[in-house]
Amino acid sequence: MIDTGTAGSIPLVLQAWLPAALRAGGSITVTGGTEVAQSPTIDYVDRVLVPVLRRAGASIAIDLLERGYYPRGGGSVRVRVEPGLPGPIAIPGEGACGLVSCSANLPGHVTERQAAAAGDLLRDVAGLTCTATLDARDGGPSTGSSITAWCGAKGAVALGRRGLPAEEVGRAAARALAEELAGPGTVDVHLADQLLVYLALCGGEYSTHTLSMHAKTACSLLAEFGYPVECREDTTVEFSR
Repeated sequence: MIDTGTAGSIPLVLQAWLPAALRAGGSITVTGGTEVAQSPTIDYVDRVLVPVLRRAGASIAIDLLERGYYPRGGGSVRVRVEPGLPGPIAIPGEGACGLVSCSANLPGHVTERQAAAAGDLLRDVAGLTCTATLDARDGGPSTGSSITAWCGAKGAVALGRRGLPAEEVGRAAARALAEELAGPGTVDVHLADQLLVYLALCGGEYSTHTLSMHAKTACSLLAEFGYPVECREDTTVEFSR
């Protein structure tokens, strides 16, 4: 078990643990923040990143026990992994679209309003019909809300904050996803960063619209460890190994 102490990002801990776990197998329980700034939400990990790895053959199970928000945290996630690296990373042309709108210690209508606003914008702007999952929880030490939206291997997130209407939270995630879907590439710019270590280990290919500084740094580090990834930057950014 790993306890981040407060609202340290559980998804970022899992990003460090998963590549090693796929070689050896194992389970981990991490406590802290499930949805915090400058980090993917746990729903993004579960609905965007992990499905790509599962399609390549990885066996990963995520159990979201408690949600945790900044600054108090209190979230808890258990992950189990069967040993065995997946095959080459490949991104299908189409995928399911959905929303997870969640909260802790807030009125239930917050998640409803977030989801409704996001769904309306995605329908009007991108022509998408998204299945919405609402997860309003009571108890635990923290208070907050968030929404994760995705379509295939492209996703986006937004976090609530005091004074920000729930509708604006929902629309922020929807706008970000619509922008990703309108751009070139098979994955969103953040997933492109997160998949690089798996691409280096397992091979495959994918593309996105922008070469981020995170991706540049990761490619440089992977090459230093003997796992060079080819990066071709033109109208799209293509990664392969």
